[in-house]
Amino acid sequence: MWYQRRLMARPLRVAIAGGSGEVGRALADRLAAHREVVALTTDPRPPPGSPQGTAGLRWWSCDLTSVSEAEIALAGADVLVFLARASRPSRILHTAPTTLDLLLADAVARALPRTSVRRVVFFACGPDDVREQVLRASGAPLVVLRGGAPDPVAALVELVEAPLAADRDLPPWHGTAAAPKHARAGTVTSVQRLPKPKGWTARDVGEACVVWNATVPGLSVERGPESFAIRALGLRMLVLRVAPGASRPGSFALEVVGGALTRATVPPSRFEFREAGDEVLVALTGFAPTLPWPLYRFTHALAHGQAMDRFGRWLAQQPAKA
Repeated sequence: MWYQRRLMARPLRVAIAGGSGEVGRALADRLAAHREVVALTTDPRPPPGSPQGTAGLRWWSCDLTSVSEAEIALAGADVLVFLARASRPSRILHTAPTTLDLLLADAVARALPRTSVRRVVFFACGPDDVREQVLRASGAPLVVLRGGAPDPVAALVELVEAPLAADRDLPPWHGTAAAPKHARAGTVTSVQRLPKPKGWTARDVGEACVVWNATVPGLSVERGPESFAIRALGLRMLVLRVAPGASRPGSFALEVVGGALTRATVPPSRFEFREAGDEVLVALTGFAPTLPWPLYRFTHALAHGQAMDRFGRWLAQQPAKA
């Protein structure tokens, strides 16, 4: 009981996913006057022009495509305002913007049940925004703002402050919410939506994806305890291991920990598989190629995209599992 009284006495804590965008910066500035605000951004430092020096505002750098990072970023928050959208920097490959949007929302939705967030306010981009259904499936109470003219920030403030607010439909707004870079400097992101055979788990698809490489002429796959090595020309090209503690129900995560095609990064790059209805999201994030970017883009990157297309067609032909 004493904890509940203390919780009610402290200011509302609001996390803003997409805090570096036009709306995110203005919303953070307005809420921080009387709330505790954490503005989430992919940049290690607040973006130029961001509100500074406000006692109730702090910035937190994180990768919201990672479930574990999303859990940490949302720790202690009462309300999440979800503004984050995908951008298309040059090092996001073979990926539709809506697919990266889906990966972002999926990671946050998986994180929400393990956080203190009691309510989510979502700024939707039109009636068919793919993120809405994913966020709603998290189980957290969700209120949606569609449109936002003439002042989306004022509308979002009202929805944050009103616990029982209903969805609001306003005329379209033509500004920019947030388009973060979702990739560490010098790294590559690639995300695909592939068919998931009936009865298959994310781990079934992930393991099949790695082992399937042995069907490619010139490649072979070594399998060890919770690890894989893809070999070519007598070299280990990629070494993958099951990410300790990162695989959750409905997901399977591998870390890229070595090989001739990649540089070591901290944290390691991820090759992740997440169930999404009758599809699976396959995401390679934070990958640091050893090849110079112009050469990588027209060699290994093209080969990866073609391989994922062929693997998707192979998946579509697999029988259901009981």
